[in-house]
Amino acid sequence: MDRNHAGYLLMAFYGDQAWSYAAPLAPLRTHCFTSVQVGGSFKDHDDSNLIWSRGTQQWVDMQIFAAPWLLPNGSRTVCPHNLSDNGGCDGGPRSITVRTSKDGRNFSGDWGCQDPPPFGPQDPVVRNDCKVWNETALIRPHPTEDPPEMEFYRIRPFCKNGRAPSEAVQACAG
Repeated sequence: MDRNHAGYLLMAFYGDQAWSYAAPLAPLRTHCFTSVQVGGSFKDHDDSNLIWSRGTQQWVDMQIFAAPWLLPNGSRTVCPHNLSDNGGCDGGPRSITVRTSKDGRNFSGDWGCQDPPPFGPQDPVVRNDCKVWNETALIRPHPTEDPPEMEFYRIRPFCKNGRAPSEAVQACAG
């Protein structure tokens, strides 16, 4: 949840569906959040990491995203080992990407996928949905610094002095 000049936006996941709820800045009262999109805003991983970007005047949701496997030289490969970032070899290693929205209702596809289906890449079958990857929009460790039993678990962005630093938490999948 975060706020902008108009009010608060809360994201909640039900399964793989993200729902947006809005509330005015004031006066706050019981049950003041209302759904802004019938059927949800997008499908993706089961966690939302929402902030309002004052610089770009849009909502930014940082998402955990299943990316293609890479070799240490940066070229793509198939799953290189049996123990993989808890999505298994079909899911791919977890990376971080974003979605954006001007209105908190209509979100872009994951920036890491250049050809998202109409409702965006859907975890855990994102590798089947995305055919053209945007490597410049993925945050992930270099393959030589990413042991197979480690994965990005969540990311929490926050605003500070006009910037958006983030804390990325890793977890052991083994």
